[in-house]
Amino acid sequence: MKGRLIIFSFFVLLCYSCHKEYSCESCRPVMPTGPPIPQNPPTPAISDLNCGSGSFSAVAIEATPYSGQYNISYSGGNGAAFKADTIRSTGVTGLLAILVAGTLANGNGSLTYQISGTPARAGNAIFLITIGGKTCTTTLQIDQPIVVLNGIIK
Repeated sequence: MKGRLIIFSFFVLLCYSCHKEYSCESCRPVMPTGPPIPQNPPTPAISDLNCGSGSFSAVAIEATPYSGQYNISYSGGNGAAFKADTIRSTGVTGLLAILVAGTLANGNGSLTYQISGTPARAGNAIFLITIGGKTCTTTLQIDQPIVVLNGIIK
């Protein structure tokens, strides 16, 4: 019984002598693992986001699966990293524009959105793009499908 009390007392003293940031193996500091966390990374910034010069790579047709890209230019990039972004279309729903993560070039550059989905109807699919502190709107026209009736094209 006395031996157990001595062993118990030893472990209680050992635990109280070590702090949380130390392991109880000779009370050495525990070294963090993994890459260091960057302190205050720069925020992505641009001076101009030019939706007017943007272009879609393919024509969209109502109720038909769409796969294309939208390229847009910017100026005044500061070389900071930006996060991935997904934009749902408004107006005509059913499309997603996805911009993967990357870095804004110092000076001028371009961004590519991958657009996919099935437009619900004919009309205009509208995407509100916000990146690097600037916002603009772009519109993808959704056409009606071509209907052929007895050799007549409508």
